[in-house]
Amino acid sequence: MLRITQQDSSKDAKRYYASADYYTQGQEIIGAWGGEGARLLGLEGQVNKESFERLCDNLDPRDGKQLTARTRSQRTVGYDFTFSVPKSVSLLYGMTGDQQILDAFRSAVDETMRDIESEMKTRVRRNGRDEDRVSGNMVWAEFIHTTSRPVDGVPDPQLHAHCFVFNSTFDK
Repeated sequence: MLRITQQDSSKDAKRYYASADYYTQGQEIIGAWGGEGARLLGLEGQVNKESFERLCDNLDPRDGKQLTARTRSQRTVGYDFTFSVPKSVSLLYGMTGDQQILDAFRSAVDETMRDIESEMKTRVRRNGRDEDRVSGNMVWAEFIHTTSRPVDGVPDPQLHAHCFVFNSTFDK
């Protein structure tokens, strides 16, 4: 299953991921950068809080300069793509720890994200033009979880991935 949630506030995006401890502390699987746009920004490997927060603020994680032409306070920061497996798969993984299940899930998420990335577009609104152009790149931060958030202190098996896709792309 895929659920996509729009994030309209930099402050809320930072608070959501910080309060959920989605960077490295306490995570079974540390977050990782994804996408050609991430590579172009020098983001590889483990997600770190400073880079994530700079991107939320529409800033280049390397030098802090503005990434896109406009930055409004109430803008679409990005989208949380949440991929979840059926409950039976979560239970099987939780009971067996079978690495092949996790590998298959991660592979499916990665393939889907790369398919989405290949269709990424940018708006062209210059010199009287009004069109969208394929850029084919995006930046996302992927966080894999094997349980849901605890209810009354008790987590429930739920294999899922959050891929937070930032609302920016390089126009080549």
